[in-house]
Amino acid sequence: MAGTGTQGPHKRLIIAEKFLLCVSCIMLCVFVTKYTGFPMLTRRMLGIFEEFDGDIDGWTRMHRDPDNSIMTAEDWSLIDRLVMNLGIAESGLASPEFRAETEKILRENTADETTREAVRDLAARLNRKSRS
Repeated sequence: MAGTGTQGPHKRLIIAEKFLLCVSCIMLCVFVTKYTGFPMLTRRMLGIFEEFDGDIDGWTRMHRDPDNSIMTAEDWSLIDRLVMNLGIAESGLASPEFRAETEKILRENTADETTREAVRDLAARLNRKSRS
């Protein structure tokens, strides 16, 4: 069989085991991310967002080492989306479904009620600031 490109049953079993191990690792990563809440928005991230008044360009220019930042552009976008959606929800113009979906996103991306309240407070401050 050597040199013919065919594999014996033992070789196929090893490949199958490696494949299942990879699939198991991927499933574990998905589980950890989804059910343990990692990564989550933190009050520190909210502080950084507010420090730059939600200006991602300013944050991108100013933070020195993006590889070691506690916040990614995806985190920034999530905070921005929540601030905007909470502003719409508080305006009274949102449907009950929109408000419920916004609260669901907020719950799924924060670890505790204190952080959720900090997001709501941030949204209120930034939305008031943008109207004045």
